Amino acid sequence: MRPDRAETEPKPNGQEQEPDMIRWLILILMIAALFCTVAGCSKQDPVSDESEVTVKTEAEYKAEAEQQITEENMDAELDKLEQEIETELKAEEQ
Repeated sequence: MRPDRAETEPKPNGQEQEPDMIRWLILILMIAALFCTVAGCSKQDPVSDESEVTVKTEAEYKAEAEQQITEENMDAELDKLEQEIETELKAEEQ
């Protein structure tokens, strides 16, 4: 048997097919890794200034509360806050 024919003749237990399958598997894994690298490294647009959320300071909240809540409407405002808290708790439980 010549050495060049030994490589081309199929072996009885199918061992010749395994290197081809491994090559295809390695090729597919390399393509998948390349795709993930390219897709993961794409440039993203920076967040625009319009979407920034402004956060009030404690002093601003206090000043706003002093204007909105008076002795006359204190009970009503407290009931409103309790209702909001209960609604949020119910939404979190679901």
